[in-house]
Amino acid sequence: MVNFGYAQKIEYIYDANGTKKRKSVTYYPNDGGLIVLKTDHIEYMGGYQYKNGELQFFPTAEGYVRNTQGALSYAFQYRDHLGNIRLSYAGSRTAPIMEENHYYPFGLKHEKYNSDTYEFVEVEGSDGYYTGIELSGPNAENSYQYKYNGKEFQDELGLNMYAMDMRQYDPAIGRWVVQDPIVHHNMSPYNAVMYQIRCFTKCQCN
Repeated sequence: MVNFGYAQKIEYIYDANGTKKRKSVTYYPNDGGLIVLKTDHIEYMGGYQYKNGELQFFPTAEGYVRNTQGALSYAFQYRDHLGNIRLSYAGSRTAPIMEENHYYPFGLKHEKYNSDTYEFVEVEGSDGYYTGIELSGPNAENSYQYKYNGKEFQDELGLNMYAMDMRQYDPAIGRWVVQDPIVHHNMSPYNAVMYQIRCFTKCQCN
């Protein structure tokens, strides 16, 4: 759990294998209404992601499929050799770019020249409603937040960290901010090596 003060917080639920199953974000909405706490529940089910019980998107081999009020929209992605998502574009005739990402060596995203992001939205037209693409505002929260190393970027409440497996990673300083699940007394508890070696060895042995 991460506390931000004034009852605002982010809570996580993991299964016995360390796989994240749920994230609950409690915050004060900035919508000009009553100042009351609101909680959003994001559930992770094998790549299918739900928010407050409604499907947001699910992955495909080429990118992901976004659910917008029951309408499914395809987004395609270009990933580099390290699994970083560099480019996302909509699967339409004109193939507009949804998001472009360039990173510093430790994962912090370049700003200014590639900061515009677009989201699938429901648009009302002359002949009814259809799914369109709209520029996200500076404080908008996009549903699909997987970027560096293909991991989820958490920007809720200004956290701005990546959920790297069972640990939080801050790309601004290139450091883990929580302890490694496997702690050895002769190494720093924030060391990343032992957990990775254990996973690699387990995969090789199996």
